[in-house]
Amino acid sequence: MAVSKNIKTKQLENLKTQLKGAKSFVLIDYTGLKVNQVNDLRARLDSATAIMTVAKNSLLEKAMELKEVLKGQTAVVSTETEDLTIFKVLAAFAKEFEALKFKLGHFDGKTINETEIKALAMIPSRQGLLSQFVWSLTGLETKLVVALSEIAKKRN
Repeated sequence: MAVSKNIKTKQLENLKTQLKGAKSFVLIDYTGLKVNQVNDLRARLDSATAIMTVAKNSLLEKAMELKEVLKGQTAVVSTETEDLTIFKVLAAFAKEFEALKFKLGHFDGKTINETEIKALAMIPSRQGLLSQFVWSLTGLETKLVVALSEIAKKRN
């Protein structure tokens, strides 16, 4: 059954609104995933404050003003937060279920490809980076104390 033009127009406006409000998003190809796997992915994304929307490729191409043609089953995973959690969740899921493929993404105002999506997933969280920074400072502090104590020993 064909979808009426009014419904397609509304779906297109909803997609544009979702993409415009998103700080980052990823287009994924979920061909080959079973229903329970897709539901599992949605649950994981929900815990990461992200949403997954399945859309027709033609509507996505119009909403994003893409020049390239999308193929296969496409879903948009978007978030309104600025963290990298959706990239981490998607990369972990893709590692677990190889059927999930990345088409393209959007982060920090730029369009990104599959390699860049995977690279973003490898970056530690803000908390992790702060922890590494603090550990590096304590390491320097310890080395400084040892060096100063050695200098003091040599003078005595």
